Amino acid sequence: MSVATDTSENITCEELMENIVYEGIFFGGLDDHTLNSSFLSNVTAYIYNDDIYVVSTDSRDRTTINCKVPKGDWDAFEESCNCSYSKKFDEYIRRHQCDCSSE
Repeated sequence: MSVATDTSENITCEELMENIVYEGIFFGGLDDHTLNSSFLSNVTAYIYNDDIYVVSTDSRDRTTINCKVPKGDWDAFEESCNCSYSKKFDEYIRRHQCDCSSE
């Protein structure tokens, strides 16, 4: 799997996730208790290379990376509500999924 980043090199999705988690700055997050979702178990935002990256884990422990999420989309997702965070995730975050392909 590889993904193009702002640099001229391609790195794997796993390397990108490690870079985000270990070199990025925690920006916000929601855990399974707050999400109250049968699909999402954890959603965390980081500032990495001056952009917002969102790392999410689903109920099957699959992790995805969402790249360059606009602050307005993160704020809209994170705002508390009496609604479905899964639906908000689909609306505001999922469309920014990093383009990782299996190779």
